[in-house]
Amino acid sequence: MITIISGTNRIGSHSLKVSNICKSIVEKQNHVSHLIDLKMMSSTNLSSEMYLPDNQGSELSTVQDEILMPSKKWIIVIPEYNGGVPGIFKLFIDIISTRQKDQTFHNTSALLIGVAAGRAGNARGLDYLTNCLNYLGTNVFPTKLPISSINQVLTEGELNAGTYETLETTISNFLKA
Repeated sequence: MITIISGTNRIGSHSLKVSNICKSIVEKQNHVSHLIDLKMMSSTNLSSEMYLPDNQGSELSTVQDEILMPSKKWIIVIPEYNGGVPGIFKLFIDIISTRQKDQTFHNTSALLIGVAAGRAGNARGLDYLTNCLNYLGTNVFPTKLPISSINQVLTEGELNAGTYETLETTISNFLKA
């Protein structure tokens, strides 16, 4: 199973649209996939108690146990927020790392895709996230895909031909690795 994570809880996000395109590419290549939309965290009562392994919350524990741990390949679509990653995504990683960290992150590979309205495609956020995931024991695929000018390359839920082809090729190479 391939897990795709849309790294924001923003309603109507470009990240979720790109994540859905990734899901269709993965399934077109005959892989089972599951999409995690971090809007699910919106209903979670965020508190410092969540950093205790036994206080994670049943919804998040289920996602970790049934989706993240069995999946050894993740595609993370992460928007650029203030030159980095969304706080909700960092919180998601921090919380799941308090419980079953090694079973969740070790021997897992991640493809990172950045989404930004600007010209760098969240390159800084991708570098930051690479460091975090490497620290947790996740192997980050060396080819990261920054998608710049998302407002021009994504219209009506579809990527332009060149961006789609690049995304499809990157995902294919990741799935073969």
